[in-house]
Amino acid sequence: MTFMIKRPLKGKPTPPPALVDRRDKLINQAFDAYHEGDEARALAKFDKVIREGERDVAIIEAAAFVANQARRWKEAARYWLMLHEMSPKRPGPINQHVNALIQLRRHDEAEAFCTEREALQEEDMAPLRDSLLIRINLAQGKVNEAHALADALHQKEGDDNRAMSIAQAFIDQGFTGLAEMWLDRIDPDGPLAKERVLARARLFYSQGNWQRADKEYAEVERIFEGKNARDARIFLARIAFNRGDLRLAEDRYGAVLKDTPDHGEAAMFFIRQAINDNDYEKARELLELYGHCLDAVTRINFQARVAMREDLSDSIGYYERGIEENEDNIKLRLGFVEFLISVEKLDQARTELDKALALDPDNFLLNRTLARILRKQGAPFLAQLAQVERALSLQPSDVNMLNDYGNLLASCNRRNDAIRHFEEAVEKVPKEPILWLNGAHHKMLDNRLEEAADFARRGVETLGAETAEELAYASRIFLAAGLEDEALKTTEKALAVNSRSGVALRTAVPLLMVTGNYKRAWELCRFYDEIHYPRRDERMLHAQAQCMAAFREVARAERGPDALPVDADNAIEPVEGLFPELLLDALVKHAEPDHSPDRKGVIQFTSSLGSGGAERQVAYVMQGFADYPLEGEEMALAVNALNPNVREDFFLPEIEATGATLYHFSDDRRNALIRDVMARHPEHLHTVRALAAMPPEVAKMAISFFARLVQERPRAVMLWQDAVNIAGAIAAIAAGVPHIIISTRSTRPVEIRRHRRYLHHGYHAILRYKGRVTVLNNSANGARDYEDWLGVDEPFIETFYNGYDFDAIAARTEADARERIRREHGIPEDALVIGGVLRFSTEKRPDLWTRTLIEAARKDDKVYGLVAGDGPMRGDLLELVEKEGLSDRIHMVGRQSPVEPWMQAMDVLFLSSETEGLPNVLIEAQSIGLPVASMNVGGAPEAMAAGETGILIEEGTPAAIADQLVELLEDGPRLDAFRRAAPQWVRERFSLATMVERLKGILADKPTGDAAAA
Repeated sequence: MTFMIKRPLKGKPTPPPALVDRRDKLINQAFDAYHEGDEARALAKFDKVIREGERDVAIIEAAAFVANQARRWKEAARYWLMLHEMSPKRPGPINQHVNALIQLRRHDEAEAFCTEREALQEEDMAPLRDSLLIRINLAQGKVNEAHALADALHQKEGDDNRAMSIAQAFIDQGFTGLAEMWLDRIDPDGPLAKERVLARARLFYSQGNWQRADKEYAEVERIFEGKNARDARIFLARIAFNRGDLRLAEDRYGAVLKDTPDHGEAAMFFIRQAINDNDYEKARELLELYGHCLDAVTRINFQARVAMREDLSDSIGYYERGIEENEDNIKLRLGFVEFLISVEKLDQARTELDKALALDPDNFLLNRTLARILRKQGAPFLAQLAQVERALSLQPSDVNMLNDYGNLLASCNRRNDAIRHFEEAVEKVPKEPILWLNGAHHKMLDNRLEEAADFARRGVETLGAETAEELAYASRIFLAAGLEDEALKTTEKALAVNSRSGVALRTAVPLLMVTGNYKRAWELCRFYDEIHYPRRDERMLHAQAQCMAAFREVARAERGPDALPVDADNAIEPVEGLFPELLLDALVKHAEPDHSPDRKGVIQFTSSLGSGGAERQVAYVMQGFADYPLEGEEMALAVNALNPNVREDFFLPEIEATGATLYHFSDDRRNALIRDVMARHPEHLHTVRALAAMPPEVAKMAISFFARLVQERPRAVMLWQDAVNIAGAIAAIAAGVPHIIISTRSTRPVEIRRHRRYLHHGYHAILRYKGRVTVLNNSANGARDYEDWLGVDEPFIETFYNGYDFDAIAARTEADARERIRREHGIPEDALVIGGVLRFSTEKRPDLWTRTLIEAARKDDKVYGLVAGDGPMRGDLLELVEKEGLSDRIHMVGRQSPVEPWMQAMDVLFLSSETEGLPNVLIEAQSIGLPVASMNVGGAPEAMAAGETGILIEEGTPAAIADQLVELLEDGPRLDAFRRAAPQWVRERFSLATMVERLKGILADKPTGDAAAA
């Protein structure tokens, strides 16, 4: 009875005899639940029996095994410990107990168990004890310590048994390279020769090294009999499937079924294949034939998928009837929820999941699925974060939840916390590539380039990079850290190791496309399709189509737009060269501006309506044109994303208040605008295909904007920020819009988060358009910076100062704000308050702001700090202020809206940025009479009248900067003069009316303002 759950079960096993009625009933219910696929309910029944005093080894072992399957490691650790105490020298419970402790991250407890348990200190138990200590070290990422311990043990007792136990420890923790080294130390012709072959087969299978695993398992099948031989046949079938050789997999699984007619896994393979091949009649027949060897949950899952082909309600009915008969079956309820998610019935999925959670609130799988539903529903990030925390409290080592938690921290403007989380996560679970990948990615996005590179290389070293699959993932980690060259070299190495590796090929293709080598990517797509046909991969087919569309557009540009039919793929040759650069050139080459008189109106296009400076100006332009409209024309706004979870809708109320037309591309995609427009205009099909061949972030925006431009036919478009400039301009060029206005960012796009290789070439391509292209920047400094980056000799970017609704800014002030805010934060009425409104990210230098305030507070007891804003560096700087003992004088109050009342509580606003275009915050502060002090960077000198409305500060130490700020604050008459002059100065230079008049002149091709003066 000891192994009755471990073997394939036929019917219901007979429970142990001589049990009392109640105990007998509970045990039968436990076995019934297990056979129905409900491991949680089975475990609950077993647990009740055990807690009531059951000490039958078979029952406790059954409970421990089910706990393992359900990944309920706390229960598993308890049961295996009970079994160990009943049989102290039995290896199985010892191994399993330590494994459960490792899963729970209770490493100290696991180590104490190995070193303090009396039975494990005996000489004959030393190999087991020491191999477990190696595993515990490996689980903590202490590879060097584990390797040193293994070497010391082997030198002490260098026999094959010891080498085998060490190898198994490395295999169990996923350190396959070291494991192979230890297996190589075992005599291939010695007493452990057969066990060595079996271990090598396990090793290569765990590596995903299918070629070597296939060879070793074939040998296992040849030299073993009984269970090991049967298991080898199953693994050989799995290997064929994993290699994508479905014909061989069918043969091998067929052999398994012939040997074991009710083998559940083999039956599942054939049923699943029939469904994937859309052969639902065959799937029904197989379910009739093999349904008895599937658990209830698996059987209903398959029945539902088959029924869905004809009627979704029938599929749902299978689950509902099954749940009605087995109300407590958590696994069945979870299967129903997963099915509902797969058919996008998220609200119903949430309802069903809540019912399951009411039955088992501490079920990890249910809690993890709730986190997934919240993500799909677009729930607020804080709600998602809380749910992931809940799931992690139940299963601290779950990789998916660890990964989601880190990414959610970054989404909540806590990138520093996210980075720390990933650093800790790879210590907990060192053999999970996704954690290394995203850790490197977030370091890179935070401009910690050297740290990202070091982290990526350490991850690759820890994970190993020998097999094609390991090398493929290594290349993805390198790319996440911004190491494109290393990523490409590693990908080519992966393909050299195994040119047929599906993982390596699927990794190589998107990487090659990201780095611009479409020809090589296309060749690999074709090769992949050949070796996996007829089971084709949609992502690879899509990539192949993208490459072909790019090649077709280049051919059209070379041969003339009418020389090549849209569907003439056979006439297309793959193109050498860099993409999307060649594609951008091709789209511009033959594009003709459409000056038809029926074109009318202007469409602005921005990525989002978040709380940034560019988005603010989009809102101001829309408001300005609502107040001072174009004669006979309207201005509409197109927005790519308005996700409230990331505040992409921050300025939406202001836009809606103007009454202007708003095009939201998410709505367009849901409403199939692109499909409808193409149905009416099939002549544009080739253009849509070409735009789809652009990098994903460009393609998604460009196709949606193109469809809208074809439908609305504006005479001009106005674009904001680099990625939108390229996507929007190329779409407008393809649509023949005669006038394109491009608004560049404050500074050239060289920092890592903004940099895209194609931007530089893209701007040059767009400037070759035969229509009119006007390039603007909101400061003269920014204009010259872009010109220098683009390598042009003559100035061509016009200065277009932002406009502001100063009346609206004034309306957001409050009569008592200064006194109220100071009182709430314990700031004395006569205090001298240095303020700030900034994002806590590197380019704004919040660390300089904070250190300057610390110095200023030390210089004058009356100086206080007050800064509004949030971002990834805020947490660290709060800790710094607390460490300096100044938490009562330097207040970091987070993001505030409206921010004007907080400005009223300040005496001077200090801008610490490393780079700026035209700083909005300086202009807005001056408009309400707040003097400003700014580092002399970018367009800051253009946003203030130095010496009249504020001061400019040259680079220096925090102490030197603090001296200048304190000197200003202590000069009351000078501050009063700044307060009086500032509002009038900014209103004359940056009013909405001035901005709109300037833009009207640009649209009418009538130079005004700076351009006229020039």
